[in-house]
Amino acid sequence: MFRSEQNCSIACVTHSSLLEGKLGLVRGVKHRIRLKPAAVPVRQHLYKAGRMAREREKGKVERMRSMDVIEPASGEWASPVVMVPKPDGSVRFCIDDRKLNLMTIKDAYPIPRMDECIDSLGDARVFSTMDCNAGYLKIPVAEQDKHLTAFTCNSNAFQCVRLRFEFCNAPPTFQRAMDMILAGVKWPICLAYLHDVIVFSGSPDKHLQHVDEVLTLLGNAEVTLKAS
Repeated sequence: MFRSEQNCSIACVTHSSLLEGKLGLVRGVKHRIRLKPAAVPVRQHLYKAGRMAREREKGKVERMRSMDVIEPASGEWASPVVMVPKPDGSVRFCIDDRKLNLMTIKDAYPIPRMDECIDSLGDARVFSTMDCNAGYLKIPVAEQDKHLTAFTCNSNAFQCVRLRFEFCNAPPTFQRAMDMILAGVKWPICLAYLHDVIVFSGSPDKHLQHVDEVLTLLGNAEVTLKAS
């Protein structure tokens, strides 16, 4: 087994714009939220939080607004925000969408089986892995469903312009998008498991060609990648 760091580096020079840290926008797929017939609007009050948590919340909201992934909201739907501590001392901004998810019709689009992914590698000897940058946030939320994503925080009410990981159908929506983008090359030369992509080949020379082909498809769809 060989890992083609040199080949991948050469290809990445040609496609350097994918590594510039831009969020990107995947076109052609929009996240829909279809509600069950008996669904009623979610209206929840803010969760109690201390001053430091509110300051961190404000910073996260300002950053999301600068990225244009949320926008001001006014309507009858509102889920609360939770600031979840991470092991490194930072916090994760989370929207408590559990009630919305309970009323959402689940998307049955299949997520790849890991055992089949491994089996499909066959006799490949050269591999390159890629990680999509802020994967879910590349997918727009359908205009008619934005109001369902509304959340309240200490300063205001907002709704999601882009897909968030809290939505129960986020994984199938993103997997569908990646399958559409990589249609024709998925399985023969690459695999996509949500935001992770692996390119595989039988030789280094072939691998450079395959990496270039996959990066071209991702670039055309405005998918950006993490630099490391």
